[in-house]
Amino acid sequence: AKLSNRGVIPHGDGMTVSEAQAQELGLGRLPALEARLRPYLNGRDLTQVARGVRVIDMFGLTADEVRTQFPAIYQWLLQRVKPDRDQNPRLSRRLNWWLFGENQPKMRASLIELHRFIVTGQTAKHRFFVFLDAEVLPDDKLIAIGSSSAVKLAILSCRIHATWALNSGANLGVGNDPVYNKSSCFDKFPFPALASPILGDGEQPNKILVEKLRSLGEQLDAHRKRQQAAHAGLTLTGMYNVLEKLKSGEPLTDKEKIIHEQGLVSVLKSLHDEIDLAVLEAYGWGDLAGLMQVVNGNCPSRELDYPSPQPSPRAAAVLRTNTDGGAREPFEPAESALADTSGSLAPPINSGQGADALRGEGGGEGQADMSGGRSNTSESMTRTDAIRQLDEALLERLVALNKERAAEEARGLIRYLRPEFQNPALANAIPKQAEMAVDSDDDAPAATKVNKDKIAWPKTLPEQVRAVLDVLKTGTHSSVALVGRFKGVKAPKLGELLQTLVDMGRIRETKLGFST
Repeated sequence: AKLSNRGVIPHGDGMTVSEAQAQELGLGRLPALEARLRPYLNGRDLTQVARGVRVIDMFGLTADEVRTQFPAIYQWLLQRVKPDRDQNPRLSRRLNWWLFGENQPKMRASLIELHRFIVTGQTAKHRFFVFLDAEVLPDDKLIAIGSSSAVKLAILSCRIHATWALNSGANLGVGNDPVYNKSSCFDKFPFPALASPILGDGEQPNKILVEKLRSLGEQLDAHRKRQQAAHAGLTLTGMYNVLEKLKSGEPLTDKEKIIHEQGLVSVLKSLHDEIDLAVLEAYGWGDLAGLMQVVNGNCPSRELDYPSPQPSPRAAAVLRTNTDGGAREPFEPAESALADTSGSLAPPINSGQGADALRGEGGGEGQADMSGGRSNTSESMTRTDAIRQLDEALLERLVALNKERAAEEARGLIRYLRPEFQNPALANAIPKQAEMAVDSDDDAPAATKVNKDKIAWPKTLPEQVRAVLDVLKTGTHSSVALVGRFKGVKAPKLGELLQTLVDMGRIRETKLGFST
């Protein structure tokens, strides 16, 4: 909850400027403009070659404040944005013409205190996740995930999550590309509980596993960025197109061979292969490792020699695709009602279409066999068979795990991914939450105990500003500590106020927190 959000919608061509235009407006000469002319990325910038544009972000300022502090920006917006906004049917957009059409304060709050965050394209042929620097503002076509953890990046980048996302999301466009619906693809995805024993021998090797995932996540992100920096025309879509061919064993075209060399795609493949196996281990599903090796093209199916996966609870859900091609809606047979606790409704399983789409090979003969992942180890087994069996086994186990998590939440155990942000008041209140400290976000502040002498949160905005400034006069405080000082305020609301005060220059923000 609260971590994944769609990016902003500027709503107006005049909101975006080139680097040259940004310099004409004062970038490089006026230090305060660095936070107002922000690098801006949309979905195509992420998957293809980035445009290299900036966006004018006046969030938190009134029109008078923009005119006083940034007169050149004010005139630019007055001439290029306001005329169109004056004709907009929505009153809020007409009145707030100098601001974005959608400012996404929830998304902004989720990124406070992070030096980087994770994004993925909302609609994309390949499901990959990358880090963006905190200064970058994501577009509405990007899903921003408020985490700086390389462990989270690795987990999201594995085939397990890709399978879940493909089957719980929708499809859109001429290419019928998968759509990452954050409410079903991210919010309901059950992450592995990395602090629980997974080998059953009384030991807890999870710290070693967490460090391995962290290292792989960092390597994955660094490798792609390094190769793209070295080759201007190299795109993530091109690299992942070649990666899929390497997995299937298809020959590369001359153009693809160039991409393979520029992107060092075999290195990229090795990183994903290791991530897939490490995440399987994190879930305790090592019995699927053999299938994963075949699917990733690392083990000839005829030489397959591994134990069959253990049957998992059959997920009593199927997909119904809307006739208009919209989002899939789940329906549940009478024999089993999947849990719907704390937003944890398990997503539906696509018994045919999703598996075929994942294969990318036109589908197999007949319907998918929902056998709980039992493996066929005969010599006639193909990679297509392995893909179908692996994906169906993963979906069944993920749905079952989702149901278990819903039951846990009903008992009061919530496995926060980022407790210091999602629920700072309770981050240290529930002893069971201590296990999540193994996988805290990089550079994120540790949760603090709630101050018993809390200050009542004022009702009006001016009083709220004064109350926050009074506390900050006593020293530097993290946002978590500030939430603990007030009674009746939620972290996102306080985070939005803090960001506004930073933008206005009333307070300063450092790695240690906020101060006057």
